[in-house]
Amino acid sequence: MYNDDKLGGIAVIAMMISSLVVWVGSGWWLWELIEVTGFGRGVMWLLAWGLVGGIARTFIAPLISVAIIAIFDIFVSKE
Repeated sequence: MYNDDKLGGIAVIAMMISSLVVWVGSGWWLWELIEVTGFGRGVMWLLAWGLVGGIARTFIAPLISVAIIAIFDIFVSKE
């Protein structure tokens, strides 16, 4: 397997993992922030999670992915 193939695989996995972590993390953070106790707050949380989670996944997840890819690139390029 060539280094480009390895790095491409790492990039895909890093993007998937960082998107999942950021999406779930933003949902958990908003759950704690809104203090969901009933249906009304649950709906408010769901709407907020859609907005904040989408923004976080669009802007924060790629930054995390780039950092992970850069770290793995150091190790892959040594071979």
